[in-house]
Amino acid sequence: MKSRWRRCRRPGRLAGLFAGMLLWAAGATNVAAQEWITRQGDRLQEGNHPFYFSGVNAYYLMQAAMRGDTETVAAVFSSARALGCRVVRTWAFSDGTDSTNPSLLQFAPGKYNEHALQALDIVIASAERSGLRLILPLVNNWDAYGGMNQYVRWRAGTGVPSSTARAQYPAQDSVVSGALGRTYHTVPVAQFLHDDFYQDGIIRQWYRAHLAFIVSRTNTRTGRVYRDEPTIMGWELANEPRSSDHSGEMVRAWVAEMARFLKSMDARHLVGTGEEGFETSAAGYRASAFAGQSWLFDGTSGVSFTKNSSTDALDFTSIHLYPDAWNLPYGAGNDWIRDHLTRSRELGKPVILGEFGALHDRVLTYNSWFSTAVNEGAGGAMVWQLLEGEWTDPEGYGFRISGEVGNTIRSASAFFQEKSLTGRVTPPAKFLLLRNFPNPFNGRTTIMYDLPADAWVRLEVYDARGARVRTLVDDMQNAGTRNELFDGRGLASGWYCFTLVVDLVDGGRITTSSSPMVYVR
Repeated sequence: MKSRWRRCRRPGRLAGLFAGMLLWAAGATNVAAQEWITRQGDRLQEGNHPFYFSGVNAYYLMQAAMRGDTETVAAVFSSARALGCRVVRTWAFSDGTDSTNPSLLQFAPGKYNEHALQALDIVIASAERSGLRLILPLVNNWDAYGGMNQYVRWRAGTGVPSSTARAQYPAQDSVVSGALGRTYHTVPVAQFLHDDFYQDGIIRQWYRAHLAFIVSRTNTRTGRVYRDEPTIMGWELANEPRSSDHSGEMVRAWVAEMARFLKSMDARHLVGTGEEGFETSAAGYRASAFAGQSWLFDGTSGVSFTKNSSTDALDFTSIHLYPDAWNLPYGAGNDWIRDHLTRSRELGKPVILGEFGALHDRVLTYNSWFSTAVNEGAGGAMVWQLLEGEWTDPEGYGFRISGEVGNTIRSASAFFQEKSLTGRVTPPAKFLLLRNFPNPFNGRTTIMYDLPADAWVRLEVYDARGARVRTLVDDMQNAGTRNELFDGRGLASGWYCFTLVVDLVDGGRITTSSSPMVYVR
């Protein structure tokens, strides 16, 4: 099934959008000849123009280049271009202890493998040739590829005791799990904690030195110092930082220190945290929309999106989205995006949806999330993850360009590109409500409607007896085509309908109800 975001409406304009997108994909100049990406308030800029983007993750590019598999590196960038993407996010870390292992970037504090560094050079140069930008996380929170706990193990090897107070932390090791099978140990080695990465003075000194080394490296392929590479759109201080501190203050202090230090070494590149969007308080969030998952907002993950994002040296905020791993209905993803956009606008910074993925109904779901991200003003949205060559994704989130997910990304890319060219997505000419699709449905369906102007929208679902079973939207929405996701799992099979009430800014009101929706379990 192809993307149904704009389901055969305004074909002339849509064809023009795709033509413009394909022209960009076929003939974009090298990034080195283009403008740098900067931040102007809560918006990204490319020179004097807005910069909005679709993108993909492909974490393995440096690892592929280390193996000499430059064909896969080139294929990822070629496929990303064909999808209309403008940014690729990939790892710029790999830490361990074996100095003879060519796949390790850093095998001891401040000790680097030149072979691995040249692999990163290849990735950056290949992205430049493709006219694409890169977002590069610089350390992993999780134990894969060494991560923060490798720094902690290096620290334990010095034989110098940690001076960090221990009373408030668990003494017994536990394993913290995230999406995609990611895990880390809270006590990776005797007498040292994962949290020491953020607090221990020696580790913080090592990480600052690492930041300084990376931004000062001269790329053997382009001849430019990394801090002078416009191909690199931005750095992320970590991939999905978490801690055991329920106040979020520990990570906040680390983010502030490292962001300011990185900016002092590299003032031109954007800096973000790479976090998932968790909080220490539900204030300002529609907590009721998140299926009772209080851990998202009670400090369980040891991070605060608001506190971290308030750091003056940060240029963009970051959220991730994995409802399957977080025990959320897929429709809650739209609220997750909307709520963080609201919070980020209050902070005056753009939001990047740095990773997102779903295991089921991906075309419906991604269409819905993309439409929210585009219409509500996210700086960009990046799918996890594009697969090429021998690379597989056993967790089930990966996709290849030839599949249905690719068509969905192409549709979204056209509208991000239009917004970059004009500063807005051209609103539909009139209000239009379409039937939900699919119908009948099993699990999930989308409710599609056109808003010709900004309006307060209330979208509610009722059962056959007239009882309200779900409020999908009760919020101000920008003009545009909307794809709201209704997740019927947990409801009885039967007939349902929805009511859409649109209060226009000029005072007019539109009220309409749907034909029956048939849910079959």
